[in-house]
Amino acid sequence: MDCSKIKNLCMSHKNVDALFLCDYNLEKNPTNQEVLIIKASLLRLCQDFDASLDLLGSNSFSTEMKDQQLELLYDYIGIEDYPLALEQLASVARNYRLTDRETKRIKEIHMSLLGVEYPEKLKSIYRDKGTNYNQKQLLNYSEDEAIKFIVGNKKHTVFNCSFDIVPEFERLKREVYHNEYYPNIIYDTYYIPYTNCGYNRGIICNYLQVDTIKDTNHIVRMFPIPEEETMRYAREDYQKRYLKK
Repeated sequence: MDCSKIKNLCMSHKNVDALFLCDYNLEKNPTNQEVLIIKASLLRLCQDFDASLDLLGSNSFSTEMKDQQLELLYDYIGIEDYPLALEQLASVARNYRLTDRETKRIKEIHMSLLGVEYPEKLKSIYRDKGTNYNQKQLLNYSEDEAIKFIVGNKKHTVFNCSFDIVPEFERLKREVYHNEYYPNIIYDTYYIPYTNCGYNRGIICNYLQVDTIKDTNHIVRMFPIPEEETMRYAREDYQKRYLKK
């Protein structure tokens, strides 16, 4: 089965529509493993970790697959079972051939989880300074580097001219804990309502996405985001539409 329609809906952040299409295809072929893995990832993005874990552990998978095992890792992070996530990460790294991109991501996830569970081991295991922005910040956080990164990150997003990054960074650093967070794969993610804060791919945005190092207020990324791209929107849309089908 061609999954391009489902993937196009995912790319457009139409997660619930993609879930409906997954179900439609699984009615015809309940053991289509590619669709099952996409559905599990969508359930995770909608914050239904129990349903995602049940699906990934079902008998529909005749053999373990790399993408299935990676999704299990992301689910364990989502439910904040970090010791189990570390075990799963070690299993994936040991048993599967990873692409360069996957290897880089696994390293960053490992750094992130060690920082929460075993901070004393983080720098003893990773003696280097890191090879990119994420790794450097996970190993040795710097506010100056974070602000520099946020100011210079204009590939897809632009802050409104009235948005003063440095004072807002300081304010959010103090106040971010008062907001609901989402345990993202590498960072904790917050969605902060902020009217007309900027543009994302030309769309006027009324939310800020703020990413922090897990269990801290150390902001590493901050950018305008449309509401329909937030996990908050995905979860609410899921609860309103998919759970009531």
